[in-house]
Amino acid sequence: MTTPRPTLRADTPLDPIIQLLALAGEQGYLTHADLVDALPPESDSPDALDVVRAALADIGIAVLDEPAAPVPFASAAPVDVDRDALDEGRALLGDLARGTGASTDPLALYMRRIHAVPLLKREDEIVLAREIETGRHQILHALAGCPAAVEALLARHGATGATGAAASEGDEVDDGEGDTPAAARDDVLQAAVAAVRGALYAPGCRSAEYRDARNRLATLLGSLAWVAPAVDDASRVVRALAAAPVDAATDATAGTDAACFDTVARRALGAALSDGQQKVRDGTRAMLEANLRLVLSVARKYMNRGVDLPDLVQDGCLGLMRAIEKFEYRRGFKFSTYATWWIRQAVARAVADRSRTIRVPVHVSDQHQRVQRHARRLHQRTGRRATPAELAAETGLAEDKLRAVLALPAEPLSLDTPLPDADTGLVDLIEDQASASPFERLADTRMRECVTSLLRSVTPAEANVLRRRFGLGGAEPDTYDAIAQDAGMSRERVRQIEKRALATLRTAAEAEGAQSFLEA
Repeated sequence: MTTPRPTLRADTPLDPIIQLLALAGEQGYLTHADLVDALPPESDSPDALDVVRAALADIGIAVLDEPAAPVPFASAAPVDVDRDALDEGRALLGDLARGTGASTDPLALYMRRIHAVPLLKREDEIVLAREIETGRHQILHALAGCPAAVEALLARHGATGATGAAASEGDEVDDGEGDTPAAARDDVLQAAVAAVRGALYAPGCRSAEYRDARNRLATLLGSLAWVAPAVDDASRVVRALAAAPVDAATDATAGTDAACFDTVARRALGAALSDGQQKVRDGTRAMLEANLRLVLSVARKYMNRGVDLPDLVQDGCLGLMRAIEKFEYRRGFKFSTYATWWIRQAVARAVADRSRTIRVPVHVSDQHQRVQRHARRLHQRTGRRATPAELAAETGLAEDKLRAVLALPAEPLSLDTPLPDADTGLVDLIEDQASASPFERLADTRMRECVTSLLRSVTPAEANVLRRRFGLGGAEPDTYDAIAQDAGMSRERVRQIEKRALATLRTAAEAEGAQSFLEA
């Protein structure tokens, strides 16, 4: 018995793209033939099909080469597919069906999708910020119920130095303790953790003492700066506790905190944690998607500075996520006003960090830009180039520090850079110091010819002695003894031959031509 492949009725009033997605939702997959049938001939290229496959994979729809094998006695219920995801896939496939090849460009597709998300009003921002805040409080309350999770949170929180890091980035951090030293605050937190652990062991996880101690600890945790890695470490402890087997608390973990939780309490902790994390994710995603246009507008102002626009947008999104994490809606300003600063900082740092071939630290690059800005202002006021002393007084930097900033290496220029209005490159105009100049090569050739002509005016024996004695022809000079031994004569005889040959050369007609090389 075989189950027929589900199909759509011919009279269904849907366009081909909706039919394609409806078929996917009905059978749970699509085939390659389905895609080719739905797309126009000009859009069924391998590249376009790869884009469609990736879009369908994002919404959970597999594209198979052949129809899946029917399962005997399988249920005929349709597959549950996210309708919002289907709408996104319909928009992409609709572009391809209309033959708009721009959708195959990832940046163009990204820009089209972010412009489809409506902007948030002030009231919407407050609602989402409150949802994120509620989710965080729920997460911290769930973590406060497990002393081991809180200890993991505090250990990672102290290792990262969250308060100092946040303050160094220019963001105000309210630690909730006023002028209380960090050591005293840690003592208060450790005492609260000990109180939760004591109430957990006796009278138990369902007692009023445990609930009160847990609430006090959650309030203290809320006064700390939010550090996502620390919260993730603590959340893993709670999830491991919630996922433990039924008898693990009484058998494998006897004598530990986990032994004090029954199955219902452990799973309640895990459920509260998951619910809070889902609220944070949903609120963060909504604020992120609604402000991607702001990231794009800021990133465009930093184009043509050595970093591609997609990379600028990526770094701007990191700044946007940081802004969502640090946003305080109770201060009364719009989120876009606050987020613009974080996005601009992230994009500017990306340009300063990656735009140069020879990397310069970001703070040094910032100092260099500040010095150049003051130098331009001084030039506009005085009409001349500012001196280092004037720049030092204007910028507040020490003069030696200012000189070091001004001495930063310039951006390298490629030797293959073509010259304007010419068919040559920059490399053709640069002198090659490693090779001899044409004049030197010509002079060397003329000198060799002159020496050869001079040697013709003496006997072959005399020419041989001169060549070996003075290293003519590129050989190393020989001593009188070496020449005498090879020629079978005395050392004195070799010296006499050399003297007679030199006297002959001085009176030769070619000697006048060789005189010019000595004068040069």
